[in-house]
Amino acid sequence: MILEKEKDRKNEKAAQEWVLFSTGWKLRKLPKRYTVDWARVDNDEKVNGWVEYKHRSHTKDQYKTYMISCGKLVDGMKLSALTQRPFFLIVSFKVGSINPETGEELREFHVCEITKNVLKGGIVMGGRSDRGYDFDMEPVYHIPYSLFSSLKPEYYATSY
Repeated sequence: MILEKEKDRKNEKAAQEWVLFSTGWKLRKLPKRYTVDWARVDNDEKVNGWVEYKHRSHTKDQYKTYMISCGKLVDGMKLSALTQRPFFLIVSFKVGSINPETGEELREFHVCEITKNVLKGGIVMGGRSDRGYDFDMEPVYHIPYSLFSSLKPEYYATSY
């Protein structure tokens, strides 16, 4: 079993707080047997969406598109279809500067609702090539950044 690292949990907690602040979404961490990170819940704790979170160590402009595992999207789309709840991908990127008060790197957050229309593009083999492992290469989607919305305080007024 792969256990999350403490730093991963810290990153997820910070992301949950930013998402709540910028959208009003309440996110609940799901057990490891689920293939997505969070359930989005209403005030009565009823699930009204599914969320996958990715914390990236690069700036958004380093690549032309956002690459994600086809398997990860298939799992999220199946959960969405079976429950009739939307599936969202939230990605955070480095901004390239440091918060002078905390010493932590500043991040920007983006959200995309994953639908069949988002996945119209082709599936290609891709992944990490820097480690030399065959299992790092798999079918992936490249999602254009134009399909993401920036999560900022003013985003709260936008309905999803």
